[in-house]
Amino acid sequence: MSGTTNTARVIPLPPRATPSVNEISTRQTECWAESWAGEPGIFLPDAPGVADDRQIRDALEQADRALAPGDPAAVLTLLTKLAVRHGLDLPDDDALEADLRILSRLPPDLFIRAFEAIWMTWRYRRMPTCGDFHAVIEDDLRERRSRRNVLSEAQLKRRTAEMREQWNRECRERRMAGDRAAASSVR
Repeated sequence: MSGTTNTARVIPLPPRATPSVNEISTRQTECWAESWAGEPGIFLPDAPGVADDRQIRDALEQADRALAPGDPAAVLTLLTKLAVRHGLDLPDDDALEADLRILSRLPPDLFIRAFEAIWMTWRYRRMPTCGDFHAVIEDDLRERRSRRNVLSEAQLKRRTAEMREQWNRECRERRMAGDRAAASSVR
């Protein structure tokens, strides 16, 4: 076998997009907030370049966008297509309205993911319920809500630490003013 050559075919991987500075900053802020979640605010460390107010606010806005509700009309369109494709009857108007109200609260990308999973695997002779859709995406939805809560907690801790610093500064100023007044009255 000394004369054979290796003719292994190398399959190139697609190039990966380099994350933007904002994406890196947001991820660092999320990691910082997650690592300090549940800890008392008094132990909140300074993290230079990580988790300042703007970064936390930006990460919170991104988390809010990831949880933004969908469009009821889009949900109705997809449910109708599912019913037609699988030969299912849509629920009565009241139940359909309730389903739309619940399902349109889901982030659109997660609803689409749940819809696609149900479209591919649904075998029952009834329309899927809100619970059927939710079961497909519950872990992702829980993760997004948790991320939002952790960031909100970090923002509150940061604000509390800033207020504590301000109160300490004001207290020192009052104490120094009182000490100066006492010193001037002794003379």
